[in-house]
Amino acid sequence: MSDTLKAIVAYLPTLRFANQKLWSIRPELPAFSFSECGEDVMILRLFQDHFNIQKGTYIDVGANSPIRYNNTMLLYLEGWRGLVLEPNQRSRKAYQRIRPEDQLIHKVVSAQDDQQLTFFEMEPDLVSTLSRETVLYHQQLGYKLIQEVPVESVSLNTLCKSFKEPVHLISMDTEGHEGEILSTFDFKTYKPWAFCIEKIFTPLEGVIDPFIILEKAGYKPVANTWKNTLFIREDLSV
Repeated sequence: MSDTLKAIVAYLPTLRFANQKLWSIRPELPAFSFSECGEDVMILRLFQDHFNIQKGTYIDVGANSPIRYNNTMLLYLEGWRGLVLEPNQRSRKAYQRIRPEDQLIHKVVSAQDDQQLTFFEMEPDLVSTLSRETVLYHQQLGYKLIQEVPVESVSLNTLCKSFKEPVHLISMDTEGHEGEILSTFDFKTYKPWAFCIEKIFTPLEGVIDPFIILEKAGYKPVANTWKNTLFIREDLSV
């Protein structure tokens, strides 16, 4: 049994199916989702059934765990590959063991390359962020700031440049920093097929709305969950 499958079985001890993929109970939906609200199932079925793309590419920004609440783990199991951006060094061994064919980059994604920024590690770590405004908001909700860590930045332009063809999916969960990342993105040169973006529930001063940027750049929302919105390029005719 591969390390990846062992990790999945350990994560889902009550789900064991002989001689078939764990997620292949069809015809309508996979058997389970790794995302918080089923976003990975939504993305996978859209690309497989509508676009006939079986093995795509992704950039996962702010991925956190390789499995828990992760929008690209199910895609990885289906043969997709890509870049995973997660500044928390504690995730390295888990990604090396579970997703060895992804490229893990311990940097933060921001508007510019090679900046020295402050990464705020929170408890729970799912709400860690670059946004001080988001930290203050989360502290009001009772979350704890563990430490402030200096990190190096990389732009979304630089990440997309490393792919020979347009990226199929960019998943972004940066707790309020999504708009800042997209503010300098070159939509004319790099044309990702889709963005899965975390919703901003509470407008915060200084936080840029990523939805406005995407809609102006020619992307339309095609699906929503409680946590995320999926945007597709308008010319792809969904």
